[in-house]
Parts: sequence; structure tokens; C-alpha cells
Amino acid sequence: MATWYAIEKQLVPIQDHESLPQGAPVASVMATKEFFGFVAPEYHDTVLSLVKVENTYLDAFPHCLIGSFAVPDKQDLLADPICFAFYLDKNHLFFLDDGTTCAGILGQIASFSAISDQTTAFCLFEFMRLLIKGDQSFLARMEDEMELVEEKIMGQKEQSANQVILNYRRRILKLDTYYQQLNDMASDLLENEDDQFTGTDLRYFAEIRQNTDRLVDRVHMLQEYSMQLRELYNTQLNLQQNNIMQFFTVVATLGTPLMLIAGWFGMNFSFIPGADSPYGFFGCMAASAVIFLLELLFLKRKGWL
Repeated sequence: MATWYAIEKQLVPIQDHESLPQGAPVASVMATKEFFGFVAPEYHDTVLSLVKVENTYLDAFPHCLIGSFAVPDKQDLLADPICFAFYLDKNHLFFLDDGTTCAGILGQIASFSAISDQTTAFCLFEFMRLLIKGDQSFLARMEDEMELVEEKIMGQKEQSANQVILNYRRRILKLDTYYQQLNDMASDLLENEDDQFTGTDLRYFAEIRQNTDRLVDRVHMLQEYSMQLRELYNTQLNLQQNNIMQFFTVVATLGTPLMLIAGWFGMNFSFIPGADSPYGFFGCMAASAVIFLLELLFLKRKGWL
């Protein structure tokens, strides 16, 4: 069911869109099947074609703007984005959404006690502002999670760090694409090719561009952090491999003199000193134990154990 609002000092719900105020700006959310006859025929198919487009996009036409939003689901950034389209002219702002996102955001705007300007442009600005509201905090929480992963890597407690880091990089890439496209949309709005906006409207969209600039910078920082985590993980892997190789090297070093003694006494000669002595075996064992202990003391002093 389509939802209609008159844009006055606040968004005022209109129960029956047949009684829309003449000449007053209105905002509406409707499903694609309800979108018929509300815009000029030459724009109708264009708007419908953007409803499922997975891009945040804007196109300017004479006297109107048509675009789409593809908003990542912050509960599952790797899932398909939430997609919807919009149409804007001086007196109309239509959102085509088969879900509930647009209705919820317009409902938030309607809950405001007052809005600064009674224009469709201001309503679009408020909509875009609410889309990214709280995203700095969301990115901060993601950074905190990555710091926990870093601590686990340092403590060698993260067994699947490669997959975890890859997951973060993919999620961050989704956000980067979204914020970049939102920033491009704000820049396109600021160009105001057909003089559809006033100077006040342009200041609002400049605020959106500034906010998305900061979000893009924060996301780029997280991308660099994810690369540092990958490098840290590889460094830890190399350290573990070096420790294993050091262990085997020490074991081989300890065993080499004993193998030499075994080799000597295993030679097929008719006379080997001590071979005929009743204490020869025990003497060989004692000599081997002494050599082994001396090796251990030497390696310990050198810090190789």
C-alpha cells in the first residue's frame, strides 16, 4: 500500500492520495506495481528499470532527477544490497520500494517536530542523511572487532585468521563501493545542471558529500588495516615455521655426535678399542650422556633452546 506525505512544516500523512494538495510538494513510497500514471510516460520505464539495480546512481533529466540506491545490509554486508529507485521533481518525490526500507526512513522524517525547508530536495537530503546516520559508529565497531582479531593473531589463538581477514576485506569493499557511489551522487546533485535546486538545497547536499568523504576516508583506513592484519598473520606464520625448523635443527644437532659414536662402533673391524671390555658398553653410554648434556648446556647458553 502506497504511503503519502504532504511536505509542510513537517511531513503530514495523507490518508487518501486522491485528495493531494494542489501545488504542494508531496513525498511517497510505493511498490513497483502501484507506480503508474504518477510521472510522464517517457520517464516511467526508466524509473522502473532502476528498482533492482545494485548501484547507487543518479541521472538528470529536464525538470527531474531519477536514481537508485543500493544500500548494504549492515547485518550481513556480504548479502545482496537493499535496492530501490526514486524520482524527484519540484513537487514530487517518489520512492519505489518493494521492501520496507523507504517507508521506515520517511516515517522517521515524519516523526520530526519540524523540518527546515518544505521542499522535495530537502526531503531527499534528510533521506540520504538518515541512510548514513550512525555509520561512523558502525565502522568504529568494525575496527574494534579487527583489533580483537589482531590480538588473537599475536597470541596465535586465531586458527582461521586468513578466512576472517578475507571476510573483513570483502565487507569493507562493499562499504567502499556504496560510499563512493553515494559521494558521486551528492557531487552530481551539487552540479545542479538544470538549476533545479536553490542555494540552500545545494548547501544540504554539500553536507552529504562532506559526510560521505569522511566515511570513504574511514573505510580506506580500514582497508589498510586489513592489509596490515594480513601481513601480521603472514609474519606470525613465518615465525612459527622458523620455530619448527629451529626445533628440528636442534634435535639434529643433539643427535649428530651420538650418531658418529654409533657409526664408529658399528664399523666391521676385528679390533675396536673397548669392544671386548665388560665395561665398554656402559662407558660408551656414559660418554654419550656427557656429550649430550654438554650440547644442551652449550645450546642453552647460546639461547637456541
